Amino acid sequence: MTSTYFFDTTPVVDAFGMLGTQMKTDLPREVECPVDATLRLLSGKWRLLVLFNLEAQPLRWGELRRRLAPITPRVLTATLRSLEVDRMIWREVEGTIPPQVTYGLTSKGDDLAPVFKAMGKWGAEHLQESRGT
Repeated sequence: MTSTYFFDTTPVVDAFGMLGTQMKTDLPREVECPVDATLRLLSGKWRLLVLFNLEAQPLRWGELRRRLAPITPRVLTATLRSLEVDRMIWREVEGTIPPQVTYGLTSKGDDLAPVFKAMGKWGAEHLQESRGT
């Protein structure tokens, strides 16, 4: 038996480093710039890397952790939950013991594929420049 879940809360870390949850809020009405809205949605140290790793195929939690080392389990879980709240990824839980959890991109997350290609091209060009080639 498999189930797909979307959370109604987003994980947050308070000033003391404690993980909690906060209800998801939409972007404030004063955000009218599409670039600003995109940056707010994709900001965070690990969000883009998680999305990039899920671009080719859905992955289980453990495989994501290996690919994103040195990410901690706590940060990976919080990042995945926040991306799920924003409907960028889906989560599927198989009813086995222990549960097998798989993550993949939703159509909203999949729309970022051209952005990743452009970022990769730009990064490769500027990496060569910084190396002096």
